[in-house]
Amino acid sequence: MLSTVAPVGARVDHIKGATRNGTLQWRGWEFPPDLSRNRRYGSRHQELLEGIETIILTEGFSDLTIGERAGRLPCSRRTLYEIAESKKQIVLVVIDRLFRRLASRVHEAIRAEVTRFDELYTFLTYGLVELRQATLDFVEDVAEAPAVLELMAAHFRYAVCQVEKMLADGIEAGEFAPINPTLAAETLDAGIVRIIDSEVLRSTGISLSDGLEEFFILFVDGVRLP
Repeated sequence: MLSTVAPVGARVDHIKGATRNGTLQWRGWEFPPDLSRNRRYGSRHQELLEGIETIILTEGFSDLTIGERAGRLPCSRRTLYEIAESKKQIVLVVIDRLFRRLASRVHEAIRAEVTRFDELYTFLTYGLVELRQATLDFVEDVAEAPAVLELMAAHFRYAVCQVEKMLADGIEAGEFAPINPTLAAETLDAGIVRIIDSEVLRSTGISLSDGLEEFFILFVDGVRLP
């Protein structure tokens, strides 16, 4: 399942910043382009996106047709196709917007932190509230949808790369234990890959957000100064 995807924190070069076509490269990995960038959404579209997000996270998305979504929301098929041109693309747009909102709120939250340790803790745990609704049905559907899985992996890669830089800065400032930040990032990567595996969540009986939160807390405690 998830083990077939390239590791979230695979070895790459340093952050390169803005690149062609409005995308970003983080240590050699291209940050996923904003899938809503060239789309114009009105207030009704925004409401529908929120409704679709709730359905996707709580019930999954593999068995839900465009017609069923239109009936549930309710709206016309035409309005849904104004969001994206296919069922698959609608799911990708919704997931992309979810992770971008998560990242935006996290970066805003860490501005209020004073220490690098608090910044790291907030960076890893603050945005998990956005994933509270995610059920095992959602995770299982992600595992069977390569495009969605890779989109999520790309967003997690961004987070892992940010964590590695935060660790390096904190170690240099003497606020973290003198560990290897690259190894720590690879460990974080491996843990995320396992936790977002539906088989792991099923066997442990824990939700996606709770599993990530517990792991992130263990990770942050591991980089504390003795």
